[in-house]
Amino acid sequence: MSGQESASRSSGPYAHFVLAVLVLVYVFNFVDRNILSILAEDIKADLGISDSEIGFLYGTAFAVFYAVHVGLCSKTIVFRAAHLRQRGLP
Repeated sequence: MSGQESASRSSGPYAHFVLAVLVLVYVFNFVDRNILSILAEDIKADLGISDSEIGFLYGTAFAVFYAVHVGLCSKTIVFRAAHLRQRGLP
């Protein structure tokens, strides 16, 4: 990859696409966390659970799920990218 190609890739439409995807992911994460907090009282009443159990639901359980899910997806993407680079593919 030449220097000119690298510079155009970091400031062109691809960079804007990557930024848009990252912003979209951030917005979904933010909305997801807030919806759970807003609905916490209704969830507690519906399921008949205590404050500590609802805290576990949107604290520890979310963190474990998020870490495992994001970790597995990240690992797959990184290993595929590394494999392609080793084979000389872009």
